[in-house]
Order: sequence, then C-alpha cells, then structure tokens
Amino acid sequence: MKKSILIALFLIISGIPVVAGLVYAFLYSLGIIGVLSKGMTFQYWNEILSSGFIMSLLYSLFIGIITIIISFFLAYFIYPLFKDRFGRGQLILFVPLSIPPMVWAFFHYLIFTGGGFISRLSYQLGLINVPGDFPVLVNDNLGSIVILTHVVMAFPFFVLYFIRVHNSEKIDSLITLAKNFGASNLEAGLKVRFPILFIKSKVLLILYLVFVAGSYEVPLLLGSQSPRMITVFILDKMQRFDLSDKPVAYGSAFLYALIVLIIVLFSLKKSVKADDGRI
Repeated sequence: MKKSILIALFLIISGIPVVAGLVYAFLYSLGIIGVLSKGMTFQYWNEILSSGFIMSLLYSLFIGIITIIISFFLAYFIYPLFKDRFGRGQLILFVPLSIPPMVWAFFHYLIFTGGGFISRLSYQLGLINVPGDFPVLVNDNLGSIVILTHVVMAFPFFVLYFIRVHNSEKIDSLITLAKNFGASNLEAGLKVRFPILFIKSKVLLILYLVFVAGSYEVPLLLGSQSPRMITVFILDKMQRFDLSDKPVAYGSAFLYALIVLIIVLFSLKKSVKADDGRI
C-alpha cells in the first residue's frame, strides 16, 4: 500500500508539469492562448507540416538509428574483451560516460573541422595542398561527426550493459551447452549470444534512440543546418524574433513529444508482454 502511494505521488509530481506543458503548447499552437491569440485556427499546424518538421524528424531518426546500430555492434564485439576484467579493466569504460556531450562536441569540432587537428596534420604530411582541401566532415548533411560523437558516448554504456546481461543470463554456460551439441563458435554466437543480448536490450535501444534523436548540443555545433535535427529545428523557431513562429515551435514540440511518448509506451508494453511470456 505504501509503495502504491509513493508511486502515485511520484506520477503526480512528475506528470502534472509535463501534462500541463503539453496542454499549454497544444493550445498555443491552435491560437487559443498566447501573444498572437485571435481564436482557434489550424493555420500554424499547416505551417508545421510544411515548414520542415517532418524532414527534421526523419533526419533525427536516421541519425539515431545509425548511431544505435553502430554502437550496438561495436559493443557486441568489444564487450567480451572486458567481461572478465574487473576493477580497473572496466573502470576505463566509465571515462567517456563522465564527459558531457558538449565537451565531446567541442573536442570533435577541434579535431575534424576544416582547420582542425587532422586537417593541419594532413597538410604537414603533404596529404593535402592546403587545409581547406580537407573533406567536409563537420556540419555535413550525413551528420557523420554527430553520429561519431554519440557512438563514442553510447558504446561504452552498452559494453557495460552487455557485461551485466552476459553474467546474469549465464551466456557462457549456454554457449558451452550449444557447443556440446555440435554448434561451432560462430553458430553459438549467432544463435545464443546475439539473440539474448538483442532481446534484453531492445527497450534500452529504443530509449537511447529517442535520446539521440532529441539531443541538442551535439547537432547544434556539429550538425547540418539543412536538414536540421528536430530539437535544433524547434529551438530555432522558438528563439526567432518573429512572434508568428512561436505557435509553430510550440506545435512542433507538442507533436514531437507525443510521438516520443507513443514510441516509449509501445516499447515498454512490448517489454512487459515479453517478460510475462517468459514467466
């Protein structure tokens, strides 16, 4: 009973401000409230759907999906090297996690920009004629350095998570059992280790996808301005001097939050069903 009360209290304290903010943003986007309020209108929602919101959302999901795929497989192949190393062996994985995203963004900007460290080193080695010949990596349309920055922050986390799952699910024993039945190392990895790690981390992968897609500091400094990631798109609309863009920003924020909420609830529901099925 006490636990239920605490959970309800937590939901009230954390949920009411979020719901209130979403309702305010929705009403603002309809012109019902706000500085430009002149009565209910769908004009701003037409602008949302035609002003690049969908492109920014798809671009953000693209960056997030590529980041998750690279981070997952990188951690998958690296974590066996750390699973038997306790103490200092695994402590090094916490170093990238302790560095804020903005610091990583500035670091990669200084390394990969046209006038950065690698460009100047390439010039000194005679690989390029002038530093300006260095390929454009920062602020490119593919978001390559944005992806790299998030991968550097994500894969150590997945390595630590895979180590925990590996030990809790006794994957070593399962692989040994599979080999006793004639499975090769490759077959044991593909049919035992990979499915367990993937199933156990599905919800985590989706949540981290949402985190990457909704990041702000890294794409602001390293990302493309056309298309822009969704948070940069929304903040740009919000901070403009043109007040007519504010309802568009509020509506975009509401729609994005609604999409994220649906994704998270769907993934959690699938996770609960999977756990019930195993029980």
